[in-house]
Amino acid sequence: MKKYVVPVVLTVLVVMQAVSLSTISGLRDQLEETNRQLSQVSSEQSRIMGNIYSNVDNLLKRQASIIDTYDYSLGEADRENLAVPITVRVTPKETRTETAATLYLSGKSIVMERSGTTFEGTLPVDIFDTIEAKVVFADEGVERSEKLDIWENLRERALPSLYAQFEGESGYHQTTGSTTGTYTRKGNLNLDIKQAVRSEFREIRLILELDGEVVSDKPVENMLRNRVMVDEKVSLSPGQTSAMRIIAEDSLGLIHKLTIDEVEIDENGQPVFGEFWGMGGEAVITDKDGKVLYEPEHMRFN
Repeated sequence: MKKYVVPVVLTVLVVMQAVSLSTISGLRDQLEETNRQLSQVSSEQSRIMGNIYSNVDNLLKRQASIIDTYDYSLGEADRENLAVPITVRVTPKETRTETAATLYLSGKSIVMERSGTTFEGTLPVDIFDTIEAKVVFADEGVERSEKLDIWENLRERALPSLYAQFEGESGYHQTTGSTTGTYTRKGNLNLDIKQAVRSEFREIRLILELDGEVVSDKPVENMLRNRVMVDEKVSLSPGQTSAMRIIAEDSLGLIHKLTIDEVEIDENGQPVFGEFWGMGGEAVITDKDGKVLYEPEHMRFN
């Protein structure tokens, strides 16, 4: 009889251990589920509190505001002056017969016309300017002013935009025993073209430069395809710079210059690549005479 006791005890222990492990596993799953639910509750509470704070903040701002309602609309871009007219309509909380209003937009001002208790004014704003809007109410020698939130990127609304990325092989191969070498570009240039409502690109060209001089100039024949084949080689010596750029002219006559890559050979015959090698950022925009109208802070075009 004793010889069966040990196996029975072991079997019982194994079963108890299996039950314990299963119980522990179940408790672990329950704990993870509880933590997940607590996390969801915490996130929901944070969201609700954030909404409450935001609503209270908006309510306090509205109570402190001297304006009951306001809105604005954008007109059609002026091709010659490169400006967009912005019409602002404002209704103050309180008005009197003598109340007058002046609109200030990005350094310009105009006395607003009154219709009932609503004032309206229109001013042109340069498409490259940041919109800063304010209205000043004058009543019996007392002036009250308030800033208006007008969030518009006039440049993006009025002008087409262009981005590009080079996919393929490129590299510099130094000639054995010499400080000179050859820089090769071979692959596809993928274009992302976004036309504006009333302005679009009329012509797009791919150019290669050597020390600032154009050595290759090829038109992009099919802008709808958005892909350009590249297969170029250029010999370089120390101190020389090679660049690949996209040059696009829009229907307003503005020139968009987008640098795809730029490489300079240092005094040791080694390549030094530009910050945005292989991928163009924002384009520099100039007029036909080369005057820079817009230049992103993160890049410079020489």
